[in-house]
Amino acid sequence: EDPRMRIVVEDIYRAIEQGSSLENALKAFPKIFGPLYIGAVRSGETTGNLAEVLRYLTGYLEWQAGLRSQIIQAMIYPTLLMVAIITAIIVLVTFAFPKFVSIFKTMNIELPLTTRFLIWFSDFIRANWKILLFVIVMLGVIWKLFLRTQKGRYIFDKLKLHLPLFGILIKKVCISRFAHTFSMALRSGIDVLRALELCRHVVGNKIIRDELTIIMEKVNMGESLANSFRDAQEFPPLVTRMVGVGETSGTLEDTVAKISQYYDNEVPKTINQVFAVMEPLLIVIMGIGVGFVAFSIFIPIFNITKLAQLH
Repeated sequence: EDPRMRIVVEDIYRAIEQGSSLENALKAFPKIFGPLYIGAVRSGETTGNLAEVLRYLTGYLEWQAGLRSQIIQAMIYPTLLMVAIITAIIVLVTFAFPKFVSIFKTMNIELPLTTRFLIWFSDFIRANWKILLFVIVMLGVIWKLFLRTQKGRYIFDKLKLHLPLFGILIKKVCISRFAHTFSMALRSGIDVLRALELCRHVVGNKIIRDELTIIMEKVNMGESLANSFRDAQEFPPLVTRMVGVGETSGTLEDTVAKISQYYDNEVPKTINQVFAVMEPLLIVIMGIGVGFVAFSIFIPIFNITKLAQLH
């Protein structure tokens, strides 16, 4: 269906027809087929188990797409609600409120503190919106440049793992990626060290990636996989214990598969829990914001009405 993908498939087919291995044919498209796919296919071709490896890869890709879809679907409503909150407050403060301000200024009444603050805020936004927009854009550019540095990425990824509500979800998603990738790599016949290296590319967090690097170094020096995982702070004790059991019993491949199955249940459950808390929280924030603006408008109107009744 995708014309670009059709061209890629045709190029791979021609390369294989000309005697190239599937691994080398895929290597011509590194942006589409990453190290994980190349490594799995290489292992499948070497062991003569390519069909089974491709089935594992298909399942892995389906899991990735499913996880992405779950997160996007869960975020749609909170995102729309957040946009609605910001839009409502901006419209009230910059368009609706100034019309009332002109009425208030013609009346000889003392405005409450909230109304005076809102008048100042509205005037400030309308007078300086170009400067504010420029500052926001510049802060966005600086932030992107900061994230490209090693230190910036480290600080941001560390912060993400300890965010209220979202921290536990982000960590579970990262561990789930690790477990699925490690399981798929081991099932494909890839050795432990190479499998860990592939996991580093997909976990999506520098803190966990750095811990995997340390684990790899320890395994390379002859330490057991279980002991190597023991000092990794971001890996839950459950993962460490199950890796140890799998390594000791010689069933590491099956044990890691069970870890991935466990997180298949945990991630959707945590997504639902996080957004079940977030949605009413956003509604409360929206109520407070809109209520503050409404209070600042209607209290002076009420005072004007009282003044009119007295006269």
